[in-house]
Amino acid sequence: MEKMVTQEVKEGVAEEDTLDFRHVGSKGNDGAGGLPGEIGPRGIQGPRGLAGEKGNPGEPGHKGPQGSHGDPGIQGIGGSPGRRGVKGQPGNTGDKGQNGEQGFRGPPGAVGNSGPAGIQGEPGEKGPDGDRGPKGIRGALGLMGPKGADGEPGDPGYKGRRGPKGARGSQEHSDCDLLDLVRKNCGCRECPLYPLDLVIAYDMSDEVLNFQLNIMKDLIVKIVNETHISESTCPTGARVAVVSFSGSAKRIIGFTDYHTKKKLLQLVEHKVVYERGGGPRNLGEAMRYTTRHVFKRTRGGKNMKKMAIFLTRMSTGRGDFATISALEENDVLLTAAMEMHANLITPVIVTTIPPDPELLNAFSVS
Repeated sequence: MEKMVTQEVKEGVAEEDTLDFRHVGSKGNDGAGGLPGEIGPRGIQGPRGLAGEKGNPGEPGHKGPQGSHGDPGIQGIGGSPGRRGVKGQPGNTGDKGQNGEQGFRGPPGAVGNSGPAGIQGEPGEKGPDGDRGPKGIRGALGLMGPKGADGEPGDPGYKGRRGPKGARGSQEHSDCDLLDLVRKNCGCRECPLYPLDLVIAYDMSDEVLNFQLNIMKDLIVKIVNETHISESTCPTGARVAVVSFSGSAKRIIGFTDYHTKKKLLQLVEHKVVYERGGGPRNLGEAMRYTTRHVFKRTRGGKNMKKMAIFLTRMSTGRGDFATISALEENDVLLTAAMEMHANLITPVIVTTIPPDPELLNAFSVS
């Protein structure tokens, strides 16, 4: 407002040309107030003013609506493990899991200490009947029963084939001479008066033929028929065993394989048979086998007698029978003869050929 009045005064002075302000008086009193003038035109916008001071913070606005979800951010780097937490309370018992696979068998444990004896239990119930047990050991021979009635004679057998003609032999002693030797050895009128264990060994080497075996077999039958065979456990009579020999020896009939003379004769008939491939003769081995194995279990008694008869090459056949011990070691034969002598066994060698001097020497030394 003051600017507008000043402007009007300046314009008035210009119109009155010049005023003389050399004689200026004192200031007069204020005049009465003039009437308000008309509103002048809008002035030119002044320059931008200085920035005002920062106002006080306004009151917080109302909560705006929830914004839409933003895009997921990139996965962050894993953080370092946190500290171990405090042990929690025991949880509830879970359901029973499935059975695991069977584990490997562990090593055997150490033997534990014996525990204290337990209290005797009550008697159990009777169990079922067991299986049938194995056959028991054969019992002792019973007493001899009375002689049975004679059976009816059998039908005559078929006539056998004629055998090959044998070579002429030089027999020094007959079969009766051999039987007399057995009787003389046991010192009897009824053979045998004293208990006798008799082993008869027959030659089954490669040089022996079938007809020669039959001759030895017949002699064995004659000896058995002329001898009182023991048929009880009483220490009387004779027991007979039969052995075959070649390069080795084996038992054909044992002392306990029969109980009667009739059974013994049946065994001789069926078991003394011709065998091929026996190998070379070894008389010393046959004598040693007889002493160690066949006479291993004999009857006891002061008057007990033991005899071994060896039948070899009863007749001349193919080849020449040079010496009995041709294929044997001299020390084997000598040792066998000494073992027989030490065991009180009387050896008898039956052959139609004169024995070798080494065989005679072996028996003379023993």
